[in-house]
Amino acid sequence: MELADKMAVIRRVDLFAALKETLLEQLVARCREVQLSPNELLFDEGAAGDSMFVVLRGSVVILKGHKRVAELGPGQYLGEMALVESKPRSAAVRAVDEAILLELSEADFEAHVAGQPRALLSIVRVMSERIRTDLVAMVNDMRALAIFTHDIKNNIMPLTMVEADLMDVRACLEKNGGTLDEDARELFDEACDVVGRTRETLLTLLNTSLNRFKRVQTNYVKARSDIVQIIHETARELSRHAALVDKTIDVEVATDVGEATFNALDIKRVLQNLVINAGCVTPPGGSIYVSVHTPADSIHVKVKDLGGGIPDEIRPRLFKETLTTKKDGNGLGLLSCKTVIEENHQGRLWYESEVGKGTVFHFTIPLNPGA
Repeated sequence: MELADKMAVIRRVDLFAALKETLLEQLVARCREVQLSPNELLFDEGAAGDSMFVVLRGSVVILKGHKRVAELGPGQYLGEMALVESKPRSAAVRAVDEAILLELSEADFEAHVAGQPRALLSIVRVMSERIRTDLVAMVNDMRALAIFTHDIKNNIMPLTMVEADLMDVRACLEKNGGTLDEDARELFDEACDVVGRTRETLLTLLNTSLNRFKRVQTNYVKARSDIVQIIHETARELSRHAALVDKTIDVEVATDVGEATFNALDIKRVLQNLVINAGCVTPPGGSIYVSVHTPADSIHVKVKDLGGGIPDEIRPRLFKETLTTKKDGNGLGLLSCKTVIEENHQGRLWYESEVGKGTVFHFTIPLNPGA
């Protein structure tokens, strides 16, 4: 692009509003022009960088994982924080169509802008305003989420009535001569138990979320629990899940497994996430294998599928917050698992995968935490 065309765009950039025209021209003339083809990557999430970019022509999209965060066109800029702090890129940037960007490196910034107090003050004000705007938006989102969580909690309460109604139906059948054979009675009782456990689990999770919104300090409770019972409960409860209804969950328990101290609800959440993920990649009629044993001083659980394995390009970002390969996924499942295992239980979460042969997720939790 000609210098005049570049200047016509750069003059619209608020970060440079305080720079004198001659200094701005010198800066633009020195900066490197970057041309991108449609769908070409400018930089990836986690990449090192010390430059900001201004879009001169075309448009680019900002991506977190596989999700679009924003699309930028001429006069808009990105990566400005790289000029003041050396941290990995927080998102990826890819061209939508043919695009031309102006790259302002840290060296260019220091040579032409850092020595201009008025320009620096203008930049600080712009960045401060953007941070303030983002903070207000975040607070509003958190408030809306808190209200939503509260309303979900209210809508869960009828599950108590459903549980009671199920018991009343059974009692009415028996009172009026209706008979339930042993299998039917067992199925009925299990349905009541699932409704009750689900209600208590949801209420616990929602109360925890509301306490965090209200900044109420709560203790993270761990107690002696039976991991085998939790695995079997999880397998039974997930058997009718859409991703698992046409598959089997095979559980293998070593003879040395006993009770341990952990947060049973959170470990169950980890199992649910891993088993559902395995179900999503397992072909109809296939099996998911869950095994547990206790080597050394820990519980070691494996969840194995026989799906297609994890592609190489996804692996470096697998535990990133927004990465998901499911159409209706939000990318939070594995992040939640990692937090529960490694931060809350001082254990370890990892995986082994071979393309075309499947994946095994492992997690360990100490038998004697804090010992």
